[in-house]
Amino acid sequence: MAIILRFVDKQGQLALVAAAREVVEVHQFFKDLSDIVNIASASSKRHDELQKTQAAEIFRLVSINELATGTGMNQIGTLQRPGETRWSSHLNSVTSLLKMYNATSTILENLKNTVSNYS
Repeated sequence: MAIILRFVDKQGQLALVAAAREVVEVHQFFKDLSDIVNIASASSKRHDELQKTQAAEIFRLVSINELATGTGMNQIGTLQRPGETRWSSHLNSVTSLLKMYNATSTILENLKNTVSNYS
């Protein structure tokens, strides 16, 4: 029975992802999300910069009492790439971007400014 439920769950996941691809706005959102994750994490240097920026953001929020502290809270994470077939990986990707939004925005803004200086 568990195997059948897992199969149905997997099939349901596949159907949900396939259906979402048919909605232009949803498809574009996840394409943009994937592009943001790829650009922000493209190199180890950028990944390190993203984590340092996130650490500074967490420190800032804790210092102004905007973030609670405790064991296991406020860990520095990474941006998650959405998978091709699992809707839960899409949710994890959106959640990771929301948690790291300010840090990601800073990295992308720095990248934009660096690139525009060279062009």
